[in-house]
Amino acid sequence: LTDIYGGQDNVLGVQQLVFAPMVSPGAPHETLQNLTWRFSYTNPNQFDMAPVLTTRHLGSNPSDLVGMITFTTKQSGAFESEFRVVLVDDGRTGTPDGSNNTSPMGVFKLTVLINNNPPNFISITGLSARAPYPVPEVIYDQDNTAVLPIVHTTEDQGPFSVQVAFNKGHAREQTQRVSFELVRVEAVHSLFSGDRLFQHFTPVIPLPSGIVVSPAELSFETTPGYNGRFMVTVAISDDGGKANFGNNRTEFSFELAVKARDSFPAYVLLHPVKAVETHVARQMVVDGVLGNFSAMPDDEIMRPLSFVILSNDAPWLFLQGPVFARDGSVTFTLVPARSGAALLTVALVNDLGTLDDRRSVSVAFHVAQINSPPTARVPHMLAIVEQQVHVDQNLTGAVYDVLPGPYLDEWDSQKVSFVVSFVTSTMSLFVSEPYVDSSDTLAPPHEVGDMPKLPPHVLRFSASPYAHGVAELSLVPYDDGGVLLGGLDRGTTLITTLKIYPRPRVHSVHPRLGRVSGGSLLTVRGDFFGSAYSRGYLVGAGTKYGNVSVLIGGLECEHVLVQSDSELHCTAPTGRGCADVSVTILDGSLTRTGYLPCGFVYTEMLFGGVYQQGTGVLALGPRDAVPGGASLVFDLELSKSVLAMHMVRDASQVMVGGSFLSAGGVRVNHVALYDGHLVHKLGNGVDGSVHALVELPGGDMVAAGVFTKAFLSNGGSVRTGGLARWDGVRWSAVQCAVSGSLFSAAVNGSMLYVGGRIIETCGIPTRGIALWDSHRWRALGSGLAGGVVHAIALHHDFVYVGGSFVEAGGQPASRVARWDGADWHSLGALNGDVHSLAVFGEYVFAGGDFTKAGSQPCNYIARFYSGDWVQVGPGVNGPVLSLQPIHQCLYVGGSFSQVLNSSAGVGTYFPDTSRLVRWCLGDQGMPGEHVFEPVHGAGQKLGSIRAIAASPTQGLCSATIAVC
Repeated sequence: LTDIYGGQDNVLGVQQLVFAPMVSPGAPHETLQNLTWRFSYTNPNQFDMAPVLTTRHLGSNPSDLVGMITFTTKQSGAFESEFRVVLVDDGRTGTPDGSNNTSPMGVFKLTVLINNNPPNFISITGLSARAPYPVPEVIYDQDNTAVLPIVHTTEDQGPFSVQVAFNKGHAREQTQRVSFELVRVEAVHSLFSGDRLFQHFTPVIPLPSGIVVSPAELSFETTPGYNGRFMVTVAISDDGGKANFGNNRTEFSFELAVKARDSFPAYVLLHPVKAVETHVARQMVVDGVLGNFSAMPDDEIMRPLSFVILSNDAPWLFLQGPVFARDGSVTFTLVPARSGAALLTVALVNDLGTLDDRRSVSVAFHVAQINSPPTARVPHMLAIVEQQVHVDQNLTGAVYDVLPGPYLDEWDSQKVSFVVSFVTSTMSLFVSEPYVDSSDTLAPPHEVGDMPKLPPHVLRFSASPYAHGVAELSLVPYDDGGVLLGGLDRGTTLITTLKIYPRPRVHSVHPRLGRVSGGSLLTVRGDFFGSAYSRGYLVGAGTKYGNVSVLIGGLECEHVLVQSDSELHCTAPTGRGCADVSVTILDGSLTRTGYLPCGFVYTEMLFGGVYQQGTGVLALGPRDAVPGGASLVFDLELSKSVLAMHMVRDASQVMVGGSFLSAGGVRVNHVALYDGHLVHKLGNGVDGSVHALVELPGGDMVAAGVFTKAFLSNGGSVRTGGLARWDGVRWSAVQCAVSGSLFSAAVNGSMLYVGGRIIETCGIPTRGIALWDSHRWRALGSGLAGGVVHAIALHHDFVYVGGSFVEAGGQPASRVARWDGADWHSLGALNGDVHSLAVFGEYVFAGGDFTKAGSQPCNYIARFYSGDWVQVGPGVNGPVLSLQPIHQCLYVGGSFSQVLNSSAGVGTYFPDTSRLVRWCLGDQGMPGEHVFEPVHGAGQKLGSIRAIAASPTQGLCSATIAVC
């Protein structure tokens, strides 16, 4: 037996020590016996695991046996334990021959000494090294703790760090210093050797702090281009030494996965690219633009690489490319006739699409300029409308998309001008010939590479007033870039057609006269309503031109139909007075209008008479919707007074009679037909003045007056007496030549009444008045005596007559009487002659030379009311010669000049009324408060108004036309 020594630290694990260096089972023949130890020992509480004593062979010789103790201790300090041992074999014992299987008791001492514990590895985590390098990822297998942790990083990504957590062994060793050592690196799966994986290994260890678990930072930096999976083994050592069975070193391992990073060679720009513009597309190759390519890592030597363009600030310069090859050359095709500079940024990319984001190169392209011809565009046709006065035309955009050339430097520096010539078949089409104004047409500010266009150029010219036609313009563009090196400064000639469209001309409207209620079918004659020349296009067969509107007095003339270039039809709207006529043509954006002032006349009311100098007048009054507006005087050049008028049924013509011999420069002899344009002769007129005109139901006209015969168109004549019938072709007598003078006429259905200075008619005694019933002449009782009949008015079954007579039906009747179909009745006494009668509503009005009715004052006009004559307001200051009801008003004409304004007080008169006023009923059909209103101003001094004619189609008042 021998005393033995052990260490005190269960971190050492199970300790095995030899306490009996030589053990024998006995005699040589007992070698195969089994041996066991019986023992006891002191300080058993110092052991963590109870000691076990065994025998063991140390070599191949069965006799080389030793005694060995196996134990573990607690960490409670040094101690001694005395072992008393007996070796026992399994041979015989206690036999007579003295056999014994137990050795004598022996004693040995186990001394446990204090020793150093090695530091222990606990865990590893990723740690930020320094910006901008990333933190490595550390992955543990949670299901199998025996699997080593894996640290993930990326090739060529710079240094990375991990943090290692460890303890220093025993608690009494916390002040020991530790160190780290990179033991070995083995390639697990990599083309690269592990012993050259790291360029740098730097441990950063904190000073001893007395804590149980300490962190340490291990910083690594891999060799550029290395990647794969590696086993990394690191040793932790402390400064506690190895005495007394101590240990100061522990190794731990982790797997390092270095993700392969795509590698790219380094290279440089050797020279910029220089070229000259081309006029045709041609591929160019420039070698050696990029060069000095560095070597690739071994594992990527065969990887395909190519260049990509990251940016190009002038893509408009290239038709194709540029394409950079791996050898540093570049291939490209320039846009023809384009120059300038471009700056491109290029970089390498591998076959997986990975871009070298660490290195790029800027390559400059310089394409020298040769001046290119300017370009521009013009529309196929330019169109304007003829002007009636001198107007400077400025057609902005007539020349557009103007470019001095295709180059950036040309856009910003060159100007474009134009030489203009023209061909036209129209004489004196222009006052000033066309030219292109190119001032202030440099390119506006624009981004580099954006192709600007110069502002649209202005074509300026002045067409002659009232000129229209077609001119073919030729425009040749020039720039100021010169012709050096074969450059061109003249562009292609541009051709456009300038069409000056004629305005429609409105010469006349037929008929010119018409009803206020509208509906007249009008024929508008003029020019340029619809043809290839006036409209610029042809319509197909059976198709009419459209887009034409006609306004009559500002209102739409309906159902417009273009018949030809010089004629169109439409239906007149409602209106009043003298209406301007306009024809408007709208083709696309081109609008043109022709006007005819007072082209159509709504014949609500016409009046006629004589000027103070003795010539006749025929006028429309008033010409506008305002009652006080001026009248339209028809320029008929009547030689003497108008005494009678009648509008035909459609109001398109007016028959005029009087003392005149000529009208409109034509010898008409006292009677004529006027259609608003021309005076038409009725045969050759009659041989004396005409005082009354009426229309029979069949449309024939009857003229009454102081004449004896009518002149025929063929030069002959027919004896008619003072009454002649016109059938539209010729004159004829009404049964016979009526003897005497006739001053009035009226029609009621088929009944024709005539009055004047007559005694008999066609053998029938007819004093003062006669009736024609379409078959024969008849008398009205015993007639009238003591004067002449100047006026006849019909109302219901009554016939009212007025004049200078003093007897009716044999009874006294002072100048006015009524026939009831059987007898005559006097209607009071007037102190002057009656020249006009009118039935207005339920009243009978009389106008003449009188100033009193009985004892009541009635200044030249009176109203028969409830069996008596009463004055109409304060009256007028002169004879009333004509009365005509129109709608809600009674129009009064004569030789007066003033009317009393009852609302202003007695003695106050309107100024000159020009011999025409009106008196209107109120809303309930009763006389209104304002007695008289002036109607017109004729523009000259009138002597008297002798006749007033109303449209035969009087209707209700229009809401849009103030006629009442």
